[in-house]
Amino acid sequence: ELKNPFLSLMDVDIYIQPSRIESFGIAVIEAMSFGLPVIVSNAMGLSEISSNHKYCIGFDINKPDELREKIIDLARNKTKLRKMSDLSLKRASDFGLQKMVSDYDNLYF
Repeated sequence: ELKNPFLSLMDVDIYIQPSRIESFGIAVIEAMSFGLPVIVSNAMGLSEISSNHKYCIGFDINKPDELREKIIDLARNKTKLRKMSDLSLKRASDFGLQKMVSDYDNLYF
């Protein structure tokens, strides 16, 4: 039994979300908060998080070879891996508690 599932993210180099349908993608945000570079499908719901692939590497869910190529490219390119890791941390901060409270406060008050 895994007491803290987030600890398993510490053993991962790249997070991949190959969803066909996704409402929001909280798991992607969680992976980003660990600084993991993220590869996401073109499923609706993930575009808000990826900001049109500014913060994530995207692929067409109907083209599995494209996903394979993206994984290999990212795994082999350590500079790109670090850049995507930094972008993940930056994007995850946009969904942090402090930011969300501030946004709601600005919206309603």
